[in-house]
Amino acid sequence: MQNIKEYVAERKQQIKNEIEYRKLNGIIIPHLAIIQVGNVSASNTYVKNKIADCEACGVTCELYHYDEDISETHLLKIIEDLNNDNVITGFIVQFPLPKHISEAKVMQAIATEKINQLLAVGAEMEYTFTSKADLSQPRKSFAVKAWTSH
Repeated sequence: MQNIKEYVAERKQQIKNEIEYRKLNGIIIPHLAIIQVGNVSASNTYVKNKIADCEACGVTCELYHYDEDISETHLLKIIEDLNNDNVITGFIVQFPLPKHISEAKVMQAIATEKINQLLAVGAEMEYTFTSKADLSQPRKSFAVKAWTSH
């Protein structure tokens, strides 16, 4: 049986190979945006690890980090802008959010084609990137696995 470290290394290499294949064949390459509000220590670590994992796999990743006092209206406008940004293929909003921002409203604001479905399996986190171009295909998606050290 394969241990988790071997599995993680193998999956990262598979993803890196898939990204290279996509680059060589003109297929859309995932571009992840991460929205983080505030400075919760655990969130900072989690986001830092997601960015490092994306970089290790060749996935472009951008962090949009805002102060805790951002208004819900402003955050929803940022989400709308990312929904309309054709370069960004998917994004996540790091929870928890400050109390004055409705997590339900934030989740509802994310366009279906930009949703990154999160599946936690022990220490492994899987994000499924679905691009507008892929939606013309029957549920074609590209998965990038990112791992935490916890």
